[in-house]
Amino acid sequence: MFFKSIVGCFLIFSVSNLLALESQNIDPFAVNNGEVPSKKEYPGALFKFNFNYPVSYEEPSNTPWSKVTNGKRLTKEKAYDYIMALKKYIEPSVKTFVLDQEKWNKSLQKDWYSMLWAGENVDLTGWEGRESIYGTYTGQIQPASVYKDFGLTVPVRNYAAIYYDKVAAYTLHEVFKKCNKSEDSCIPSVNNDEAQFKEGAIIIKAASASATPEQWPVLEGAAKWKIYRKPFDMNGTIKDKPPVVTDTRVTIFDIIIKDSVAAPETGWVFTTLVYDKNAKGDNAWDKMVPLGAMWGNDPAVNSAQNPKEELLETYINSKAPAYAKVTLGYGLRLSGPFDIAVKYDVKVNGKTVKNLEVLLV
Repeated sequence: MFFKSIVGCFLIFSVSNLLALESQNIDPFAVNNGEVPSKKEYPGALFKFNFNYPVSYEEPSNTPWSKVTNGKRLTKEKAYDYIMALKKYIEPSVKTFVLDQEKWNKSLQKDWYSMLWAGENVDLTGWEGRESIYGTYTGQIQPASVYKDFGLTVPVRNYAAIYYDKVAAYTLHEVFKKCNKSEDSCIPSVNNDEAQFKEGAIIIKAASASATPEQWPVLEGAAKWKIYRKPFDMNGTIKDKPPVVTDTRVTIFDIIIKDSVAAPETGWVFTTLVYDKNAKGDNAWDKMVPLGAMWGNDPAVNSAQNPKEELLETYINSKAPAYAKVTLGYGLRLSGPFDIAVKYDVKVNGKTVKNLEVLLV
């Protein structure tokens, strides 16, 4: 998980990149990357782009997560309840997003918004654009060996969908308030702290895996999303192949919140849910269980010198499924299955290290 360049992570492009996109005639309002399946390939509803960002900000009050912390900073003892309070808060609409692709695409998606400048392919940056069925972005590729102990038999790629709640989307309004669909210019405003998210902002990111339950048994019963992407191998996307409608399974769900009470040093709490096929529940959303939470990098803890020293700004759920813990980061700091916080077969001081946990900053 990252605590530096928060805005850079979630606003997707830097200002310099945005200016480069302008020179390439990239449409900031593009819904997708232009690769759209035929009705024969996919007869269902497609992703729709909500960029009607709120023009005013009202700080949330009496929130369920604030009742957990009760005006104090977050602790490991309170972290599980904090995560579950966030999950319950977003559940009424987000449950549909995870479980019912067709219903979500046809719904109003009230109070959830997507990002400008994220639709089209941008070869200069390697950005592959927003996918047309569910608005997902291409993610990292991992070899089967990462999860060899959990039955994965093929390389796996993740495809992530990101949404901003109405508080977070107010910041998008501030950054892009000079943009107009009828005009050619869309220069972001970032000189007066417009890009600083307001207190209570929530950003969600769900990631689905390309593997099937037969190829990766931990995904048995997971929610299924169809996406429209080109095939891939360990070298990346196979550019000369056409996109195909592909089934993916929802594996992780991040809930990121601006909470300066819970996290006074960083201002942010990152939480991650992971799919657990053995968890109790009536559906795949119920079986998304906390992997953990992180509200700082524990800079005072040198995990290389003192690997047993306790982290105070990361909580890992001891009951989370084992497959989700093999990718925990430096000193077992929070990192989800697709965050690539573990490097394999790397050289350190001339020696090959089989597994190296890295510090994401």
